[in-house]
Formats: sequence, C-alpha cells, structure tokens
Amino acid sequence: MQNRRVVFWKGSLLMLMLLCNVSLQAQQKDSIGLQNAVNRLHLALVMKNNKAIKKLVSQRIQYAHSNGWIETRKEMIQHLKDGTLSYKSIKLDHIETAIDGHMGLAKSKGQFVVIMGNSVLEFQLKVTQIWQWKRGRWILMSRQSLKLNEENKN
Repeated sequence: MQNRRVVFWKGSLLMLMLLCNVSLQAQQKDSIGLQNAVNRLHLALVMKNNKAIKKLVSQRIQYAHSNGWIETRKEMIQHLKDGTLSYKSIKLDHIETAIDGHMGLAKSKGQFVVIMGNSVLEFQLKVTQIWQWKRGRWILMSRQSLKLNEENKN
C-alpha cells in the first residue's frame, strides 16, 4: 500500500514539473511569435502584401507616424497601392517584447527607408507597437514612432 502512495506522489510530481515546463515554453513561444509578427508586418509593408497586412493589422488600428500622421488600416493599404507612402526597407537593430495575458508590447529601434511622392526618406525610428492575441494570432492594435536624433538616441 505504501509503495502505491510513493508511486502516486512521484507520478504527480513528475506531471507538475512537466506542466510547469510546458507553461514556460509556451510563454517563450509567445514572445518569439510576437517578434515574428513584427517582422512579418514589416516584410508585408515592404512587399506591399495587402493580404498579409489585413491579417496582421486590426481594422481599428491607430498607426501613428513620427510626424504625427495617423493612418487607419484602410488608409495604410490605399497609400501603399497609390504610392502615397511606400516602404523601401525596414532594418531593425533589435526588438524587445513583453506579454501580459492576451496583450503584447513590442519596442524596436531601426532604420526605415520610405518613398513619399518622389522623395526617398531615411529615418532612424524608435517604434512602440501594441498587439493583441486573438483567434490564435497576433494582431496589431496600435503603433507609434519617434524620430531618433542625437539628443534621444537611447
């Protein structure tokens, strides 16, 4: 009888350790998944992949640029189509993420090269994005950027 109790407790302890391990791995995957969503969005912007943008960006987005210009998802897609704004390249130095429940925060710094009208513009930006985990994927809810200069490089 005592042997059965020992086996039961050892089995219970093993199951608890496995559940804790799976939980920790899931959190890590969420963080990696969020970083992947950020990268997929940037690739979709550069490639003008409207289908991917629609999957990654909420219909209620507030996409704020460093000059104060705010776009909706519909405007983002239209501006990519008509050439009002095109992304030539996006190169991030790093992405920092934090997840709390179904919400994710992604902070990054990098070089953004865009075409507005006939002008090629290059910016060093600090970007903050708010993402929501919804129906098994990350969806961008809000984005704000700040131009970096010598005074605010960090």
